[in-house]
Amino acid sequence: MSGVGWGSAAVSHGVWTGIKLGDVLRDCGVIDNESYHVEFMGCDWSEESNDFYGSSIPLSIALDP
Repeated sequence: MSGVGWGSAAVSHGVWTGIKLGDVLRDCGVIDNESYHVEFMGCDWSEESNDFYGSSIPLSIALDP
C-alpha cells in the first residue's frame, strides 16, 4: 500500500452534510460486506503519489444509521 509521507505537517477536516451516505448507498443497491470500503477522493493532486488525495472508511461504518 502506498501513501503520502505526511510526517507531522498535515491537518484536514471534512464534514459530510446533506443526505446520509448510508441512505444513498442503500438506494443504489449496495449491500454490506465487511471486506469493502467506501473511498473518498479530494480534488487536490499529490505529486508524491501521482494521484488525488483521498481516504476510505469501512462500508459497515458508511451504512451505519
